[in-house]
Amino acid sequence: MSDNLPFELQEEIMKRLPVRSLIQFRSVSKSWKSLISSSRFVVDYSGQQQHLFVMHEDDSDDFNQQCVSIVDDHTFPHQRVSVTIPPLVKNLKDPSIVGGSHGLLCLYDFDLDAKEMEMAVLWNPSIRKAVAVVLPNMPDNKIYRTVLGFGGLLSD
Repeated sequence: MSDNLPFELQEEIMKRLPVRSLIQFRSVSKSWKSLISSSRFVVDYSGQQQHLFVMHEDDSDDFNQQCVSIVDDHTFPHQRVSVTIPPLVKNLKDPSIVGGSHGLLCLYDFDLDAKEMEMAVLWNPSIRKAVAVVLPNMPDNKIYRTVLGFGGLLSD
């Protein structure tokens, strides 16, 4: 493809591909890896992607529903899509959705069974991967609040 098409056209084509394909295409060439990894491409790519809305329903006796939009506007399609949830997210005891940015979801879990362990999970539904961070325990004699934050103010 690189012999016949200008690089600018290749870039426009890549902006329309699924995330999984882009991850694989990073190994095609150094120039593709550099492009796909650049912050400018990420911003351009996320601006062209289908907007997602996530709703979690807990079917237990205490019906609980949490919603979060991964983007800041309301142009997402109104259709149900089943999402593959990684085991790390499934195993959270009582997750709360903190928010979303650039296609990532930030979840928070406070587990009383695990000696009041607090955990933050960053989940990318597009590539079905999640990463957990155990938050530090604070002494009981003072009141502390853990605040998790990430957002689109900076393009990081």
